[in-house]
Amino acid sequence: MKRLVGTLLFVVIALSLSGCENSKSKETTNSKTDIVSVTNSKDDNKTKNEVMGKILLEDEYAKITYAGIDRNYTDGPRINFVIENKCNQNLLIQVEDVLVDDYSTTPIFSCQVLSGKKVKDTMTLYQYVGSDSKVEKDFKLVEGKFRIMANDAKNSLLKAEPFEVNYCSSGEREKKEEKIIFDNEYAKISYIGIERNSYGGPDINIKIENKSDKTLTIQATDILVDGYMVDPKFTSDILSGDKIKAEINFINKGVSRNLKSIEGNFRITTKDNSAELLKEEPFTIAY
Repeated sequence: MKRLVGTLLFVVIALSLSGCENSKSKETTNSKTDIVSVTNSKDDNKTKNEVMGKILLEDEYAKITYAGIDRNYTDGPRINFVIENKCNQNLLIQVEDVLVDDYSTTPIFSCQVLSGKKVKDTMTLYQYVGSDSKVEKDFKLVEGKFRIMANDAKNSLLKAEPFEVNYCSSGEREKKEEKIIFDNEYAKISYIGIERNSYGGPDINIKIENKSDKTLTIQATDILVDGYMVDPKFTSDILSGDKIKAEINFINKGVSRNLKSIEGNFRITTKDNSAELLKEEPFTIAY
């Protein structure tokens, strides 16, 4: 009897030890998986780390360094800079000709820096209701010029320096497929997509570039959708040299979300009291 009890105890102890070994093996495996996850997380942030601290401009007057971005700010994405005045006069620094993913925008940025000092400042890519150039939060590229001026009564321009902040992990800009609708001496219009499920009816997304030295007004006229006349909501004003995004809206016009073709004319006029007709260009978009 004692021998039987001893044998049973030996079996129980052996099974317990085996269970402990399996448990340790599982814990080790899980630990390795966690380490791999952390490594992947670092890879995802590689692009952000490479951009952070990038010197955007350095000359005899100033040094401007990229210091991060807040994409979720209420009024629009905000880009942070550290600005150093390297010269012996007070400076006023502003931006001009700013493009976000190749679209013109008018950011809020003006910075005064005393001689020999450093400041932190922010450029806001401002968004407002009805803006044709609304900045998408996941944009990939910002480019433009820093205007370096003497901060005095004349605000004399000392230098204009180009800059670029690229968020693409590949180092190359991501471009949406564009189809040129027309390209003449006044303007270039490209088709960039359709939002079939937009509220009230489909939206046609286009890109407009003003190639002239005048502010233009562009309208869509004589529109046919699948052979039926429609009066869409579209008129766009664009400054000389600008590039903007715009939408042709078919809100509450009874247009099918499964439309197959759109045709009509783009009417190009000057935006002044004369509203001079410069050109009328026919177009067709087929799906």
